[in-house]
Amino acid sequence: MSDLDSIIRITLTRASQPVATASFQIPLILATFTNFEERTRIYTDMQGVAADFDSTDNVYKIATKLFGQSGVGAVPPSIVVGRKDALESWVEALDAVTEDNDSWYLLIAETHVAADQEALSDAIGAVRKIYGVSTSDTVAPTTGTTDIGAILSAKSAGRTYGVYLPTANSDYPEAAWAGAQLAYTPGSNDWDFKRVNGVTVSKLSATAKTNLREKNLNFYTEIGGVNIMQDGNMFDGLPIDEQIVIDWLYARLQEGIYFRLINSLKIPMTNPGLAIIENEIRTVLSQAEANGAIDRGWNVSVPDVLSIPENLRAQRTAGVFVFRARLAGSIRKVEIEGYLSV
Repeated sequence: MSDLDSIIRITLTRASQPVATASFQIPLILATFTNFEERTRIYTDMQGVAADFDSTDNVYKIATKLFGQSGVGAVPPSIVVGRKDALESWVEALDAVTEDNDSWYLLIAETHVAADQEALSDAIGAVRKIYGVSTSDTVAPTTGTTDIGAILSAKSAGRTYGVYLPTANSDYPEAAWAGAQLAYTPGSNDWDFKRVNGVTVSKLSATAKTNLREKNLNFYTEIGGVNIMQDGNMFDGLPIDEQIVIDWLYARLQEGIYFRLINSLKIPMTNPGLAIIENEIRTVLSQAEANGAIDRGWNVSVPDVLSIPENLRAQRTAGVFVFRARLAGSIRKVEIEGYLSV
């Protein structure tokens, strides 16, 4: 202790408490195995996976697809592997795994049974996460209605995407696609037209492609000498990247405002107090624009404190903030008209 310490003692406390931020880059592999007793383990590379699983295990195969996209995408920084007990349903296992580790955003399950996939899709539809499935069902590229594509498309399952591939049971194309695209900043990428490693390219007739698109099933084919994933949509027909952007906006707005609430002595129910909330909204929207998620020209409307009904002010509810922004989206088709003369 210095001489000054004996006279003046100072305790410094870091006042600002950080808020856990949701990651949109971490996939979950859900599978049945007995390789370890914990519900979940986190892996940052294939070496760690190889230490716990054999190359013939489905977890190993899926992890290879997720980590094996170097050169064609942004590889996830880590993956979560969740254990399903033999006597559990897939949804029960998902609930137990999520209770143990909720850091993941995209689910990949080893099952290719349509009933299991439907049940998991229903469960994911109730939370702010997404699910990737694949199928080799020969009904999928037809007008039949018994395959998982027809089932989930009829439900407009907007948090599930699917891939038809004849070798889906071994190739797990939904995992390869996620491994190549999930780690990009939300808003910066479209999942359409993307290459993947470790997936067998399909040869599909024009009729088969039409039938798959009617069911919002994506596929992996060769166009112009390049093997690419098409079309980058969920089972409700909307782009995968659009759902991710919406989830990102929701999470960052919540996190930003919560951070301000817990790190302030109070936010007063005054117009300057409302401006504090407004600034957090503007910060998130500015970042969304920088990420390429929304177009410039967005705006935020803030209530005047005296326009907030007295009963809401008494409940300390700050009225309704409204922002309007246009999703930047992406270009998937181009039309050109050329006129030449001599």
